[in-house]
Amino acid sequence: SGRFWILHWVDDLQLATADRQALNEVKSALLKTFPGRDLGETDLYLNMKVDRQRDSRTLKLSQPRHINDLVAKLNLQEANGRILPVSPGADLRATVENEALADPSLYCATVGSLLYLSNCTRPDIAYATNVLAKHMSKPSQRHLDAAKGVVRYLKGTQQKGLTFGLTDNALNCYTDSDFAACTDTRRSRSGCVFTSFGGAVLWHSKMQPVVAISTAESEYIAGATAARECVWIGRLAHDLQLKTDKSVPLLCDNQSALHMAHNPSDTSRTKHIDLRYHYIRQCVQDGSIVLEYIPTDENAADLFTKALPRLKFEKFCSVIGLT
Repeated sequence: SGRFWILHWVDDLQLATADRQALNEVKSALLKTFPGRDLGETDLYLNMKVDRQRDSRTLKLSQPRHINDLVAKLNLQEANGRILPVSPGADLRATVENEALADPSLYCATVGSLLYLSNCTRPDIAYATNVLAKHMSKPSQRHLDAAKGVVRYLKGTQQKGLTFGLTDNALNCYTDSDFAACTDTRRSRSGCVFTSFGGAVLWHSKMQPVVAISTAESEYIAGATAARECVWIGRLAHDLQLKTDKSVPLLCDNQSALHMAHNPSDTSRTKHIDLRYHYIRQCVQDGSIVLEYIPTDENAADLFTKALPRLKFEKFCSVIGLT
């Protein structure tokens, strides 16, 4: 009579319920209908290590095996670890013709592996990996060195992962942008992260598709993108019967962007903005999200918009449950 969840990826299934008898009955029915094996309590799923601490009611997802394989592939077993995936001020501009690698295959394979890690359990490398992925078609040696630097950072932090159960807050959402971040195109970068019970469950770091002409506009565009994710994750939380507020809180550190979202009248600063980005106004008006201010030094989405210095980087990693 309780809740029962079945998560599947191709032929790998996860079953979750508080009712042990119901769990056994469903497993028995599945194994009678389909050929398969009962592997018991989960400790590895889709190359992710699952570490559950029942005493503290926490669950941690990490990928040390995948990191070790990547380190070995690049022959970095003897290399020192790094404290940051990419240093502030690193030169990751587009490749000029005479700098291009003759064979980009190693670079592409490395970035592909980093993308898998950043999408699963390592949001701390999302910014660095997204920047490196922009140069897949024509990387240079400095881009390959930067990718190896991210691997060295992972080598030194391979036991880190996302921990859930650190807080009682069912859902927190942060959004931020870095105005004119790309020196090649002058487009801004959007970043957002959603945490549930202390651990990140959804995040992105991506270039905005248009050139914003002010910090407020870039923050507004980033907020509109995050608002769409807010609506979706709010519905998912409702389906999972999590105890969340009807309106999903979306935290932004730019007062001008908040004003634009709360006041739908067009002005000289907003009339040129593409209609699709005004979706955030509708979300605010219908109550599906609550757009709130948060100081920049407390905005965890900053982790996804730029290379941060060590103290700030480590602080935001802790905020999103990366331990």
